[in-house]
Amino acid sequence: MTTCYTVIAKDCTAESEFVLMAKKREGEELELKMVTRTKTYELYEKNKKMVLEVNGYKIEEKDFEENGIYKVANREGLYEIRCKDTGASARFDGKNIIARIGTEYANRQCGICGHMNFDKSDDLRKADNQEAENLRDFHKSYLYRDSECDQSVIEAIEKDSSEEGREEEYREDVDYEDSENQDENIAPIHKTIVVEEDEGTICISKASHFQCPKGSQSTSGEFEEIEFACMKRHQHKAQKMLRQLLKPKVE
Repeated sequence: MTTCYTVIAKDCTAESEFVLMAKKREGEELELKMVTRTKTYELYEKNKKMVLEVNGYKIEEKDFEENGIYKVANREGLYEIRCKDTGASARFDGKNIIARIGTEYANRQCGICGHMNFDKSDDLRKADNQEAENLRDFHKSYLYRDSECDQSVIEAIEKDSSEEGREEEYREDVDYEDSENQDENIAPIHKTIVVEEDEGTICISKASHFQCPKGSQSTSGEFEEIEFACMKRHQHKAQKMLRQLLKPKVE
């Protein structure tokens, strides 16, 4: 995430009904913006309190619910913005965002959350509806270049070649051939395990572990304690580790 707004999810039809964006503020803090046909909502944390602006006007906390902003029960500092007109919603605590888009937006929604058409291989579709060649171009296409966006941010992304490669799956796939003999023994392979938790947190195993190759299943097994390192998905270290896992393995 940069100091320029990035489109997280959007109705990418000609008559767009909503766009959900976010940008970096200070440290790990983010600012969330949802734009509909009639309203613009901005949410961010200041002095450990959530601030809401609607169409440029600050709203007092007692009036949040009247404006579609609800405090999530039993979750300190977590708020949910619900847009009744579109069915889109997002949960936000100042640092993490969970977007929820209805299935009625299938084949209409785009953004860095992916292209909602229930086909993972098509998730790197850019804002111009073309397939991205790499993650850098994919993220760059969803930068919202308004007057507040620093041109140097865009230039830095264009110069950064560290995100080459496709994000298809968080694992090293192994080529294999289908066999009519379903009982054929296939040797397990070493893989780094990536688990995506709620609240935008990912956990990566500190060491690789034996797993069954794609298309096979275990016939026996044993319990093993696995040590994970967990971090927020948008943090630089997390993005760097994911990119390393995505690089093709050279034999």
